[in-house]
Amino acid sequence: MQVVLSPSLLGSCLRDLTAIIPPHPSSPILGSALVTADERGIWFWGTDLDVSGRFRVEGTVVEPGRAALPARRLGDIVRQLPGDEVMLDVGESKADVRCGRSRFVMPIMNAEDFPVFPQMENADRVVFPSSALARLVDGTVFCAGREESRPGLNSVLWELKDEASLMVATDGRRLALMELKLKDPTRMERKFILPPKALNQVVRLAGTTETVTVGLGERFVSFELPQAALYTRELDVSYPVYGTVIPKETRLEMTVDREVLAGALRRATIFAMPLTSQIRLVLDADKLVLHAECPEVGEATEELDVSYAGEAFEIGFNGKYLLDILSHIPSQRVVFKMNAPLKAALVVPEQAEEGETYTCLLMPLRLNE
Repeated sequence: MQVVLSPSLLGSCLRDLTAIIPPHPSSPILGSALVTADERGIWFWGTDLDVSGRFRVEGTVVEPGRAALPARRLGDIVRQLPGDEVMLDVGESKADVRCGRSRFVMPIMNAEDFPVFPQMENADRVVFPSSALARLVDGTVFCAGREESRPGLNSVLWELKDEASLMVATDGRRLALMELKLKDPTRMERKFILPPKALNQVVRLAGTTETVTVGLGERFVSFELPQAALYTRELDVSYPVYGTVIPKETRLEMTVDREVLAGALRRATIFAMPLTSQIRLVLDADKLVLHAECPEVGEATEELDVSYAGEAFEIGFNGKYLLDILSHIPSQRVVFKMNAPLKAALVVPEQAEEGETYTCLLMPLRLNE
């Protein structure tokens, strides 16, 4: 195989590819990029077995073929190349990379050992707005779990309806749920559980592209773009019945400027206990007091003007979790809906975007007396 490529285009491709490839692969072949060159173009493929991607790079095919190359090492080389053109010449056991007066030789792996990509030819397909997908992912995925002992929470539930789309993520301590009305009906009803990594990568790759073609297979979902495609396995886990933890009614409401509260929280969490980041919220008539304390550091108190007409009330939250939620709510003012100091609280925008329903839930912390 022999191909001629632009270093900048190849470098961009390898950045996208290595975002998928595991940093510490369980097998050497999983740390490689499969390169194919034929009349259909030059494609680079990579996978971590759950998420796979293929990326097209514009270039000239001198001699067709396929090979498995060390992806990260190739990326490290390409980022340093000074010229306008790089030649990749692959033999039986080695790859020769040339650019100007620079030359690099690397061993290659057997391309036949590279994992087989999902076959999606017969999958149902839906054309989905990229902006809507980005909004769903940005508003929810940050709440997905990261603990290997709880695989059901390390995922995102995505539901396609005829005229709407819903996405929800939770780690058991916080939850984010968003539903968007779609301008063009999908004419499909389907739920699937996906890894957060796949959704984050799709949104990053989609960029300014107007639409993403979503392929719905039996066990895989694909996201197809003009110069790339991402494939992800549907996770075989049971997703929590999240509807049971969202309060249907609340009796206390506080409305506050989002940026003012976020600034006060950032200052107060400097003095919070490192393990819990606990912040005490003390509410009274149109006033909120934040308090954080750590014996080794000291204590902090912040007083804010809010809209609140309920009884005197105290509740504790993880300050970092609350800051995460505030950073993803788009409205200038947010509403806290609460029932009791140890019951789940809701944080919602005061004014939701048109056609959008957005709800965040945060479990409180037990306050020390």
